[in-house]
Amino acid sequence: MKKSYNDIPVPAGGQPIDYKDGVFQIPDRPIIPFIEGDGTGRDIWRASRRVLDAAVEKAFGGKKHIAWYEVLAGEKAFNSRGSWLPDDSVEALRDFRIALKGPLTTPVGGGIRSLNVTLRQVLDLYACVRPVRYFEGVPSPVKYPERMNVVIFRENTEDVYAGIEWRSGTPEAKQVIDFLNEGLLKSTGRQIRTDSGIGIKPISPTATGRLMRRALNYAIENNRRVVTLVHKGNIMKFTEGAFRDWGYALAKAEFREQIVTERESWILGNLDKDPNLTVEQNAAMIEPGLENATESFRQQIYTEVKQALDAIGPDAEPLHVARFGQRFDAQGVIAGSPDANRCIGYLTKYLTKHVADCHRAQTPAQHEHAERLADALRYEPCSPTCANWLRYGMQPRNPRPGLRPGHCKGKAHRREHLGYAGRRVLVSRKWSGKTLTDHRADRQAWILATLGLPTADPGRYTWEPVSPGDPDHMPNAQRLLHIVADRQRWHAALTLARARASGQPAPQLPATGQAA
Repeated sequence: MKKSYNDIPVPAGGQPIDYKDGVFQIPDRPIIPFIEGDGTGRDIWRASRRVLDAAVEKAFGGKKHIAWYEVLAGEKAFNSRGSWLPDDSVEALRDFRIALKGPLTTPVGGGIRSLNVTLRQVLDLYACVRPVRYFEGVPSPVKYPERMNVVIFRENTEDVYAGIEWRSGTPEAKQVIDFLNEGLLKSTGRQIRTDSGIGIKPISPTATGRLMRRALNYAIENNRRVVTLVHKGNIMKFTEGAFRDWGYALAKAEFREQIVTERESWILGNLDKDPNLTVEQNAAMIEPGLENATESFRQQIYTEVKQALDAIGPDAEPLHVARFGQRFDAQGVIAGSPDANRCIGYLTKYLTKHVADCHRAQTPAQHEHAERLADALRYEPCSPTCANWLRYGMQPRNPRPGLRPGHCKGKAHRREHLGYAGRRVLVSRKWSGKTLTDHRADRQAWILATLGLPTADPGRYTWEPVSPGDPDHMPNAQRLLHIVADRQRWHAALTLARARASGQPAPQLPATGQAA
């Protein structure tokens, strides 16, 4: 590392960024080179620097600062050094590892070669990583902009970015056209027009593999559920199509435990719906028109299905398994079904009771059951924001730093709340030996005791057979008067209980015993 580049001294108080064990080592005052750029680049850079300095100040509370270092390129470099991209500038970018670049002049159709392409190839900047997301409050022409949240990985050194081309009418272009027309294309019936400009788009398994590897590592580290390969393989089978094939091959070879390809998900989905499906039937479902294909192509698809099932098929051990009986019926929890209200009411009534209000585990078996249940529910997602979703490869809603599966602070994971031993559930009688009738009687006794009322009302009902001529068998009119009197007495008792429960003085009732 030199003391100056392009005769511009390196900031004395800054330190270079290091790279060890695959991780950047950032000092408190890192040296960050910048290329100001041409045209609007100067205005953009001045505003950007203020924003970046303010962000660092706020994020680190003044403990860290950026030591900015200008590197010459574009018009400023040509005017002062006689070169659009001096060797010293490239060396500085390589030495300091991380840099910012503004827009540089690149005439379209003539003049100098693109400085952007040159920088990518000289420094082997193979991955263009572009996060694309919506920020609340920013105007948008689409209906649901908040759904946009992707990260694009673009290969930067091959394909059209290789920059290999020859202008129409040049001897080089004619040489390439003649070579193709008179050699490789001569027997195909296709010819390239002689006045064409020629460009070559190379795509290699090496460049494809390192881009795919970087994208998959990013997805795993940032809890992204989907990686999509964008290509035009239906037209360019040996370049664009090969890019897709090489990408899938690397994913299966190096990330087999973390990934399932889209076609593999179709294969497994078909088998889940029909476990008796043969390999041939499954292959026909994922490849329409297979029956009209050649025998070699059919065998290729059959092999693909077999390999998918062997790698991640029924014998593979999943992370989480739920098994139900042969006649599992979820009708009771379907919204709008006849039993929905009854089931919701039952669950609300019993599952919201505190564990102290019901049975406590007493036997070793009950204690072991409670421990197993507590340990299992520790890792079950309790809400859309629960950290336990990370265990199943899903990003929780509104994620924040520090989320770890098994360490959610939600009440549902505490013993005194949802779903632990002693909770009154549908199998309550197996724990407490009480039926639903017993539980109703317990609740009635608890309410009456809380309100200070006697546990029984001996005058409310007396049941005995009535024989003809029984003096206690009153006429209908007299029985009706007794019923009215009983109702008034019960209403007065309810009014008194409500007053006691709310801490108000007992109401003064008239001689009839009925509240006004």
